Amino acid sequence: MMTLVDVILPLPLKTTFTYAVDDNMALKVKRGCRVVVPFGKKKHYTCIVDRVHHEVPEDYEVKYAFALLEEQPVVLPQQMKLWEWIADYYICAKGDVYNAALPAGLKLEFKPKVETHVRLTVDYRTEDALQQVLDSLKRAAKQQDLLLTYLHLSAFFEGGPNEVSKQDLLAYHNTSVAVFDALVKRGVLETYPYVISRLSEKERQVTGLKPLNASQQRALIEIKLCFERQSVCLLYGVTSSGKTEIYTHLIEETIRQGKQVLYLLPEIALTTQITERLKRVFGTQIGIYHSRFSDPERVEIWNKQLSDNPYLIILGARSSVFLPYQNLGLVIVDEEHDSSYKQQDPAPRYHARNTALMLASMYGAKTLLGTATPSVESWYNATEAGKYGLVTLKERYQEIQLPEIIPVDIKELHRKKMMHGHFSPFLKEKIEEALTRNEQVILFQNRRGFAPMIECHDCGWVPRCVHCDVSLTYHKHTNQLV
Repeated sequence: MMTLVDVILPLPLKTTFTYAVDDNMALKVKRGCRVVVPFGKKKHYTCIVDRVHHEVPEDYEVKYAFALLEEQPVVLPQQMKLWEWIADYYICAKGDVYNAALPAGLKLEFKPKVETHVRLTVDYRTEDALQQVLDSLKRAAKQQDLLLTYLHLSAFFEGGPNEVSKQDLLAYHNTSVAVFDALVKRGVLETYPYVISRLSEKERQVTGLKPLNASQQRALIEIKLCFERQSVCLLYGVTSSGKTEIYTHLIEETIRQGKQVLYLLPEIALTTQITERLKRVFGTQIGIYHSRFSDPERVEIWNKQLSDNPYLIILGARSSVFLPYQNLGLVIVDEEHDSSYKQQDPAPRYHARNTALMLASMYGAKTLLGTATPSVESWYNATEAGKYGLVTLKERYQEIQLPEIIPVDIKELHRKKMMHGHFSPFLKEKIEEALTRNEQVILFQNRRGFAPMIECHDCGWVPRCVHCDVSLTYHKHTNQLV
């Protein structure tokens, strides 16, 4: 009986395509595996197997898949289920989801980073054998020095060996390749390929959890009680109320239960800021994932999450919802109101917060939405619909006072001709007072001009500054490019 597979191509196509597999491949192929298939006359694609079956199509002759890239699936069943939900909910093709979810390196046959490393051959891994070869090299001083350098770098006599690359050995000793090749020819040293991880696994000192103040402790208890009744909780805490420390305590409790945590942030800049805070507590248990990582790094993180030793905590931007999770227990969506969670272009135009909620439900995990300014939909779900629990945190950490906000009616000042230009008299007065006290001033502006750039529809030309090559901004009220 012919074995067939329905595959998801990395193309914006609404349907899966059916291919046959040979008898050898049929014994190994599973849902979520990668196969290489022909498509069209000359193209080949790496596809994800969506279904394995024996239903031969009646209206066309199936082609054979070329190769199975691995026996273990790279996409887990829960991920496939999430892909289906995204394609249905956001009205896009599974191929669009596949393109967004998988790093580009997994759409091809990924090759790990390999260095040439050096080691002693089997015959020279004892002290007696080494002493004999060192004595025999007395007339070949450069070879003897290079061998001694290797023994030093590898810590052979201190309980090593440490890994030593050929490049580092030659650079440290500042010698030629010919001297090294002579030791290889003698059968003293040999080279071998060594796979280098692109992930930072450096051990660091961890400091443990910080104690919570009374308000934070109360909020933590309320969140836990909420999770006993509901799967989603909205933490409405004012700015600087210490929400991150509450997250940290929840994370610690979750990983102590052997479960994984997804910590979502809306922007990469925020991810960078909070990484150090979490690494001081959780060390190498935390992995970072976002689009600024190189593709090989993203592939290594993906593969690590499929391994027997995955990261227990993933901190990342919206794309981290697509990573494989084996035992997800908690999802934290910080700044849940932020519009950066919405993918605008290209498809799938998904919202990472809503996708994370669905992901958590598929694993039976809890979700905590944190914000100082809740989105309308989350506030409604927490206060009116009863879908979410609600916990509030009104006191700032160490009772720091909120800044005073003074609104100024610009339109009224213009009407009374009391203001010319962009700055009100009140603002200028306050700026002068601050400068007199040798203090600093920050002026925020949402956007300068009507459009950040204009472009010719025929040739794509963009007007730019002749001095610095920055695109000129169009100001509508003066009809000028500035």
